[in-house]
Amino acid sequence: MFEITDPAAFKPSASWILSERFPRGIKSIQNPTKKELLRGIYKPRLTLSHRRNQLGLYECMLKIELSLPKLIFGRSIDHFVVHSR
Repeated sequence: MFEITDPAAFKPSASWILSERFPRGIKSIQNPTKKELLRGIYKPRLTLSHRRNQLGLYECMLKIELSLPKLIFGRSIDHFVVHSR
């Protein structure tokens, strides 16, 4: 379960999720802005779409892409040095 609190933050706007009929083939995306990336602000990439479920009904799907090491440690895992003894 999820709730979209700011549909305008997606491109195109995710306001379509509020309607009872979802337009077919639409995807709304929210990625970190260049300004946020330059300021060192890390955010996951979000993709809102709809798909058919097992019953053949359309439902909303939120795809979240992120790097856990970057979120937790502030850098990607390839920046860690592994020392062997």
